[in-house]
Amino acid sequence: MQRYNFKLKLGGCFLTQYSGRKNIEKAVYGLLEEIFPEGGLLPVTIRSSKWIEESTLEQQPLLARDPKKKEKITREYLALTRHIMEGE
Repeated sequence: MQRYNFKLKLGGCFLTQYSGRKNIEKAVYGLLEEIFPEGGLLPVTIRSSKWIEESTLEQQPLLARDPKKKEKITREYLALTRHIMEGE
């Protein structure tokens, strides 16, 4: 992307559909830690969830479907948002 916009800087990356139980997921996470040292790999992962699929199908934000934030996936996305916005 920097070839098209040399001012563009990567703020970080994170994993989605991540459980951390599969060896391939652990290996990919380890590789990303090497590629993106010093905070480039955000400390927030997003798991796979039927809520995401249903929310997409219904074209509804997660918070509209889960306003009380009972679902783990909702809380994970909120943690990601908080990390990006506040640098936590």
